[in-house]
Amino acid sequence: MIDYDDVAHVSEDKSAYDEAVKPGVCLLGGEPAMKAAGDTFLPPAYMEDDDVYRARLAGSTLLNGYKKTVQLMTGHVFKKGFHVSDDMPDDVKQYMGDLTGTGESASIVARKSFQFGLGRGVAVAMVDAPAVGKAKLSKKMEAELGIRPFVRMINPDDVLGGIVEDGKILQVRVAETKTVKEGLYGTKRVKMVRVIEPGQWRLYREDAKAGKYVEDSTGTFSVTDRVPLSFFIPGKRISPLYGKLPLADLAYLNLAHWRSQSDQNNILHHMRVPFIASRGYDLKEMVREARLMINSNTEWAQMGYVEIKGGGGVDAGLKDIESIERRMALYGLQQLLPQAPGNATATEKVITTTETNSALSMWASEFEFFINDLMGLFGKFLGVEVPACITVDKDYTLGGVSTELLTAYYSSLDGRVMSRRLVFEELQRRGAVNDNEEWEVVDAEIEDDQRGDPAGLSGFFDNK
Repeated sequence: MIDYDDVAHVSEDKSAYDEAVKPGVCLLGGEPAMKAAGDTFLPPAYMEDDDVYRARLAGSTLLNGYKKTVQLMTGHVFKKGFHVSDDMPDDVKQYMGDLTGTGESASIVARKSFQFGLGRGVAVAMVDAPAVGKAKLSKKMEAELGIRPFVRMINPDDVLGGIVEDGKILQVRVAETKTVKEGLYGTKRVKMVRVIEPGQWRLYREDAKAGKYVEDSTGTFSVTDRVPLSFFIPGKRISPLYGKLPLADLAYLNLAHWRSQSDQNNILHHMRVPFIASRGYDLKEMVREARLMINSNTEWAQMGYVEIKGGGGVDAGLKDIESIERRMALYGLQQLLPQAPGNATATEKVITTTETNSALSMWASEFEFFINDLMGLFGKFLGVEVPACITVDKDYTLGGVSTELLTAYYSSLDGRVMSRRLVFEELQRRGAVNDNEEWEVVDAEIEDDQRGDPAGLSGFFDNK
């Protein structure tokens, strides 16, 4: 049962979020994270011994199409950077080169936020300013003391929950840690929870002996009409604070590849490593006369290496892996293609008719709302109004290639009807591939990139 009076309790929508994004989070962590997840995404085979399973898990390899696609899509959106109009107030513009106070520019914050939201379902950023007590400082004094607003990105894993009424976020609880002195020469990390509300915050510290959290410190914000946090949720929302993976289907395809590749690696290992078979040997009468030599008193005894020859299972496994890789590549490319009409969302309606109505362009539009809201918050801390003046590229056309045609090309590849070079030339002829690309160079890059990393294929296409 949830104790709603416990400041550190995990809300129900946070638990739903953790479960929904688990595949994406593990894939973003790469092969070490997938192996650490163990049987969560790689279940043991029927009656598979623990030692055998651990050996199979250790020999499994990850082709990370999910992570590569997230990176490539982020690259598409920020290939041209982002545009800041002349409406940006100078008081805010001066901080664009160091938005965090630690040297990270607005473009770095934007890129990280988009990649986080696309890969993990939500990105969270907070605007804060150093506390100055009750003293009223001039702008000159603030500049001399380095007192200024700053942006802090928050891992959504640390957002424990919040209170929302009539669509307005009234409270957000964020888990933190603090390093404190321990004894004469040591330090330890203490769990903290920050409660953020309009105009104020409270920090609670875990008291391990008492088994509860106690108030540590409090403070105020100059922004009193809202919590100073912005949320970027490009996929389906679980709540105003959490969202599901926008690329969930790709994540599950990648998990299928992980399992299939594990089976293939395992069977190939047993095929490549011969084992010893013997007959006529009595284990009780075996005499070890010299190192690595075994004799038998039985005249007809035989011993030799046995190798397993390839079979239909090996070929079927390889075809399954290749099919999944092509489906992963197709999925990534489809996000750049115009979506079928009839299911327009509120976001789609704000996109102008000159822009491509693709999934990626819609997510980019959602991101514009987020980054402009964040900069609006930043301006509130400075006491200036900041209009929506930041835009990102939202046009990722693929020439005259439709979803149906792209699917046909990949099906032709899968069925060995068309060669890879012929598909490349067809895409180039239709304007989906840069005319300056040469097949020999592209082919060599594909071979070098992990047997043609599926997400990497989308790198052929230029933003138009």
